[in-house]
Order: sequence, then C-alpha cells, then structure tokens
Amino acid sequence: MNHPAHAMSKAEAMDKLIEAYSEPWSSSAIIDIVREAFSLDLNALSDLVRPPRDVFEDFLSQRQDAPITGTDIRRRLNEAVGINLDGLSALDGARFSLFSKGQWMVRGERDLFVIHTGPGDIDATILTTDHYVQLTGTTELPPQLKDDLTALGYRYDETKQVYTYSDPGGNAVPDAFKGQTIRAIRQAIGQLAP
Repeated sequence: MNHPAHAMSKAEAMDKLIEAYSEPWSSSAIIDIVREAFSLDLNALSDLVRPPRDVFEDFLSQRQDAPITGTDIRRRLNEAVGINLDGLSALDGARFSLFSKGQWMVRGERDLFVIHTGPGDIDATILTTDHYVQLTGTTELPPQLKDDLTALGYRYDETKQVYTYSDPGGNAVPDAFKGQTIRAIRQAIGQLAP
C-alpha cells in the first residue's frame, strides 16, 4: 500500500541533521544546523540578551558526554533567548510571515498576512501581503480579523493602514498574546479562498 509522502517539518529536518552529525559538537555546528533546517541565521539576530554562541557553549559544557538531541537544543534556545523553534516549525505552511528579532523567521510566497515585531518584541504590526491584495483586491484586513485584533488591544493606524499593538509597560509581549494573535490570523486565513 502506498502512503502519501510525509513532508518533513523543520524540527524533524533538524533532528535528522543532528542524528547524522558525526564530528565533535561545537556551538558553531549547532548554529549551522539551525541555519540549514530553519533558514535562520542565529548570529544575525538582534535584541538577544545573550548571543546564541554563548548559550550553546554553556549547553555543551553542561552536557559532557550526554547525547545531543534537537529537542534539547530547541528547548535551550527558547529558554535562553526566546526563540521557539518548535513553534516556528509548527508554522510551516501557515500562510503568514513572521518578522522578529531583526529577520524573517517564517516567510512564504503565498502568505496572506505579516506579523512584524519591533525591537524587544514590545510591539507588533499586522499587515497584508501583495498576494493577499491579488487574492482579495484590497489591502484591508477581513472584518472579523479587524474585530479580533481590536479586542486584543491592537489599534488601527490610518496613516500606514495597519493594525499595531504596543505593550503599555514597554515589556515584550507575552507568548499567550502572540498565540492569540496567531489564532486570529489563522482563523481569517481559513475563511479566505486559497
């Protein structure tokens, strides 16, 4: 019986690269594997409390002879610098782009919306893509998405024609808020034609 080919997620691709790696581990090797699996240059990220190289040097020194796993690396990166690779992997094919920490974390040609976070993740902007405009004939967000974003605390910027949110306390927006924003956008995408 033939089974449809399973498209490998970025996290699964990272795990395969780690399993195949046979050289002595170094922070550079881990950074290269993340770059290959996620197309993410950890050395070029901005707004990080600690450089990823330092995070992985500490990680490796604590591991000693214990096996290195993708799960452990992804968990450590999320805890140390707030980059959730498992979360990014789950966004494959979500049809929205994510710009954070100075670079594109997720981006595709057929994406409909963009979530753009500013320095320190204290603000977020939601806008449409060229593909969305081609599909719908407008730059305006769908009415339900406008309502959902407004309920979350986003405000419409008439000058730029985008929805923006800034944390009132100047803190990075919490993961729960990011999740609510992503759910609202995914719901809007589900209601649009392909």
